[in-house]
Amino acid sequence: MEPTPPLRLTLQERCTLEAWASARSCLDATTSKRALRANIVLVAESGLDARRIATRLGVRPSTARKWLERFVQDRLAGLGDRPRSGAPRRISDARVAEVLLRTLEPTPKGAHPWSRRMMAKATRLSRSTVHRIWRKFEIAPDRLTPAK
Repeated sequence: MEPTPPLRLTLQERCTLEAWASARSCLDATTSKRALRANIVLVAESGLDARRIATRLGVRPSTARKWLERFVQDRLAGLGDRPRSGAPRRISDARVAEVLLRTLEPTPKGAHPWSRRMMAKATRLSRSTVHRIWRKFEIAPDRLTPAK
């Protein structure tokens, strides 16, 4: 097996990668992943192949190869996560805004504070959707001061 030619990093790339590698945080998965990817590239600069890099860093060789290939292709931008597929949003920003605005309005006929059931009926959304919107925006209608 012929030796892998070492990666050539610019000074700016090296500084960025070293900053990412030293910012390892067990509380933030994104930072931790980026630190590992940065370490793979930094170790590769010495000329080690993917298998040896993987052994040194405790990852699979395919993982080391993947991030080296992405770095060679896209440089630092290649070390970020790519967009993932998923279902498109079914509730528009306008519908979310409607729920938020109605939450701040007085309840119909002076009733108690908005409940999920009342808001769902008023906006024609499901109770769980109303609950997710309120939770996302940290709204608790029973704790709001009613508008006059």
